[in-house]
Amino acid sequence: MAAKSWYETGFEGAEREQATRDLGYPPDRWWLRAGDTKELVFIDDSPFCIQEHQWRNSDDKWHTATCISKINDAGCPADGARGVGRPDYVGHTTIIDVTGYTAKDGTENKYRLMLLPAKTKFLNKLKKKKENKGSLLGQLWSLSRADSNAPNTGDDLDHIREINMEKLYPLVTYKGKNIKEMIDRANGKDEDAKRTRAYLVHHFQIPESGDVPQIIPIFNYAELMAPMEPGALRSLIADAKPFNQTGRSGNTSSSSFSSDDVPF
Repeated sequence: MAAKSWYETGFEGAEREQATRDLGYPPDRWWLRAGDTKELVFIDDSPFCIQEHQWRNSDDKWHTATCISKINDAGCPADGARGVGRPDYVGHTTIIDVTGYTAKDGTENKYRLMLLPAKTKFLNKLKKKKENKGSLLGQLWSLSRADSNAPNTGDDLDHIREINMEKLYPLVTYKGKNIKEMIDRANGKDEDAKRTRAYLVHHFQIPESGDVPQIIPIFNYAELMAPMEPGALRSLIADAKPFNQTGRSGNTSSSSFSSDDVPF
């Protein structure tokens, strides 16, 4: 990787920084508490696989970054860094969290577009399920996590039934916003349409021009997980805290839910 300057001159940087901020935060990641069971739908079943580091900063949130040891002559600054986990082989797929969660104010959040970051053991289980069914798509699945020793994405995947993807599409949300409404806006002609399309192009595999297809989109893995420059990664992990067993923060309580409630 070529070295980059730590400063720049002129006013253009402020506009570029605002454009970067407008692209928003990375996708939410699927995970389960020990003993939990949730239901999900796969939007793709060909995982995007990388070597990935994970760590927790002083903000008490988990962070991830692609390991750059294979593409940076000086190695990856995250390798062996304090509080940063060794790189794991992770296969990412796009899923809909059908069950969702109930926020502290009682609001239910269902049908969320999320990343499922499966590590090697669970990837092998997904491969077998796909071989048995022919595809993971168009199906409602139940995913459970037996105990705290099981992968935090879950370790027991059971098929429930086929679903109607066309009926699911208008229900899907991404970061609290209805994905169909966002695609409708992106297909417009005004400035809001341009901003919305730029956001969607960054997060999902959709065309930069022409009509955006009216289907549930797949995450733009290559953009969202692009390797960072060594200096930027070094700065990000400088605040890493030692691992502990406190778990993750945030709203994670499951909704009262039955697969009979699914309207598709």
